[in-house]
Amino acid sequence: FSDQSIASPSSIISWEWDFNNDGTVDATEQNPSWTYNNVGLYDVTLTVSDGTNTNTLKKIDYVVAVNPGNILVWEGQPNGASYSGLFIKDYLESVDKEVIYLTSDELLHPLNAFDAVFLSFGNAYDSAPTSFLNSEAVTVQEYLENGGFLYLEGGEALGYDQSWNNTLLSLFGIASSSDGIENNTPVTNLAGQSGTLTEGMLFTSSSQLDNYWIDTYVPNSSGLIAFNQSGVGNVAIQNTGSFGQRTFCFSYALGKLNNGVFPSTKENLLNQILNFFNITVPVELTSFTGNCIDGNVILNWSTASEINNRIFEIERRKENTDFVMIGFVEGKGTTTEKQDYSFIDRNNISGKYFYRLKQIDFDGTFEYSNEIEVNAAPVSFSLQQNYPNPFNPSTKITYSIPQKSFVTIKVYNSLGEEVSVLVNEHKDGGSYNVDFNAADLSSGIYFYKIEADNFSEIKKMILLR
Repeated sequence: FSDQSIASPSSIISWEWDFNNDGTVDATEQNPSWTYNNVGLYDVTLTVSDGTNTNTLKKIDYVVAVNPGNILVWEGQPNGASYSGLFIKDYLESVDKEVIYLTSDELLHPLNAFDAVFLSFGNAYDSAPTSFLNSEAVTVQEYLENGGFLYLEGGEALGYDQSWNNTLLSLFGIASSSDGIENNTPVTNLAGQSGTLTEGMLFTSSSQLDNYWIDTYVPNSSGLIAFNQSGVGNVAIQNTGSFGQRTFCFSYALGKLNNGVFPSTKENLLNQILNFFNITVPVELTSFTGNCIDGNVILNWSTASEINNRIFEIERRKENTDFVMIGFVEGKGTTTEKQDYSFIDRNNISGKYFYRLKQIDFDGTFEYSNEIEVNAAPVSFSLQQNYPNPFNPSTKITYSIPQKSFVTIKVYNSLGEEVSVLVNEHKDGGSYNVDFNAADLSSGIYFYKIEADNFSEIKKMILLR
């Protein structure tokens, strides 16, 4: 640190530095050094004196201490109406990335300590719009010319504030930019383009209210059109440049997009940008559902990307019991493509069950999915045909009841005489099997009848010796 204070007519004779805002004097030299051992933002306070007078200056968030691999997220307004910084920060932290999140008036300088940088400048019609200053443009230019990875969004940043700056625009893969039209042009048909990270995406709405003067771009030889909004033009450019830099610029707020059907979700869009920036993320589970069909529970789940994914273990439990593993499905290792999985629980279960996935990496680390609930109770009363039929001497009878009921199942001969009572008790909703052993009966036609609540049904079976 360097002190540039002056006093007149006397000289400064004492210095008190507080480097971490804890109220303790950390150094008393004029130009001290200090080592920060923890990641974070730090205020710095300096008090100087000439022996008669004292003066104190405090710089807020003056020092940013980072680790290798940290990502910077900066936005001009904290969670503003057309800003995405807070959404990007929360998502990155949810996938275990170390994030420095800033909302300072001006961008940090330099940026070279960060693996990736995300900048959100908002729109011109915000209550307190954020301009892309020339000094910030120099900072961004230096970062990109050192091979940095940078995402930049805003409706004015490159099409108005820096539209004259051809050197900067070329680093984003842009030949020229335009300020767009004055009309409010919200997202209605924002189409991803083939051959880019947005391929297959389509967004039809957004919660961003101010969409005036949306910037449009013409790509240069290295830039790729990533999004086109109907009636507006090219509103996103993806670029891999000659300095090794990778950039993605976008005129709308990513964090305000309304999700559609996968792959058209803002989480997937951000995840694809991270992949483009060579930032690995763990397995991203995009859906997990379960349905009961004919007594079997069919589980389906999808991932947007996978890193070192060895296996999914499927676990099941009933209410007030612990999870147990019932099977597994092999993962796809490492992939940035959407993957679909399924598993069938064939235990002919009934009632309410809970399922979860245990995703295990090749190094043994694991993570659980959220639980899902599947109601495996039948939707109606039913009595199935016995099997086998004809039989000798035993057969199996299957029946289903949708709710708790008093159930009787009786067997009659061809004269209508009762020969056996198979069920005579209260049963919870579900599907059941009951065995009928006719070892003591003679060959012939028999009938079995179920009664449960107001349901009654009779079926015929044949004992053939």
